[in-house]
Amino acid sequence: APAVAPPRRPSAEEQAGLDETRLGDEARWQNFEREARVVQPWLRPSQRFVVDASSVPWPRGPPGNALALHGGIRDDEVRRLLQVALLRFHPDKFMARWRTKIPEAEQQPGSRLQKLLAQVVRDLLQLRLDWVPPAPAASQGSDFCCICLEVPERPDLRLRTTCCRQLLCTDCFAADQGRLEVPRCPYCRRDHYQAADGNARGPPAPRRRRSRSRSGRRAAALRA
Repeated sequence: APAVAPPRRPSAEEQAGLDETRLGDEARWQNFEREARVVQPWLRPSQRFVVDASSVPWPRGPPGNALALHGGIRDDEVRRLLQVALLRFHPDKFMARWRTKIPEAEQQPGSRLQKLLAQVVRDLLQLRLDWVPPAPAASQGSDFCCICLEVPERPDLRLRTTCCRQLLCTDCFAADQGRLEVPRCPYCRRDHYQAADGNARGPPAPRRRRSRSRSGRRAAALRA
């Protein structure tokens, strides 16, 4: 894919617009959760709240910036926003949480809901590469899965990518391999990536060409 030019620093008015979009998306999600959690046994099935592609409050940020981030947001808040969004829209976690509200057809691989969830997660992973400073190479990717950002509960659930030694949980790796025709490492973007036992020691991860303190797009957003 062609490289995307780093964004200029948005004006105060543009930052306010991004903030409004981000806060509005959060309010829409909270309303969605309240409606989806309500048990409605007194209603006929056709009248109950349904979780499908049309009822999910998808992120409305501009192209290449689904979460409406800007250079005025602290790094730790950017990480938090990305972690929350990845946990919300991760296809397997989304299906597990809302399965009783999702029509059978939308639960099937290739459904519109499944495709949109996968696309949002791909956009969020790219956003994380663009905005979040990388972990030190010696840490080999920290202790959380680089897809869902959760810490695997048991050692046998830990894998590491063979290309860059980033941690993955087994569920995320299996889902990622089965969802895409050409699975791509969520960290270094290598095609047809593989993963191995995450508890075994391996060669150090290759250095990534990146700004020393911040990712490229975020650094550019802060400079101008």
